[in-house]
Amino acid sequence: MRFTIYILQNDQFRICELWKHFYRYSKEKAYELLSEMNAHHSRSIKENTASIISSILGSNSDDNLQVLLDNNSCYKNNTTSFRDYFTKLIKDLEKYNEDL
Repeated sequence: MRFTIYILQNDQFRICELWKHFYRYSKEKAYELLSEMNAHHSRSIKENTASIISSILGSNSDDNLQVLLDNNSCYKNNTTSFRDYFTKLIKDLEKYNEDL
C-alpha cells in the first residue's frame, strides 16, 4: 500500500479506490500508513498522501484522517467557488478600469 502512494500519478482514480477499500477493511492500518507518509520528507509524497486522504474523506467521516489532512503541509483546501473567483475578477477589472 505504501508503494501506491509513490505511483499515485500513474492511475490516481484506481489507487484512490484501492485505498478506500483498504480503509474500509483496515482503518487502523490505513491510518498508520497514511500518517507515516504524511510526515515524509518528499513534497510529492505529501501531495499524493493528501490526495488519497481527501479521496477517502469524500465518502467517509473520520476525525483522525481529517486532522492528518489538515496537518499536511502540501494540502490545499480550496473552498472558493467559481462564482467567488468570477466576482473577484469583475471587481478587480472595475477597480482598474479594464475593459471587459
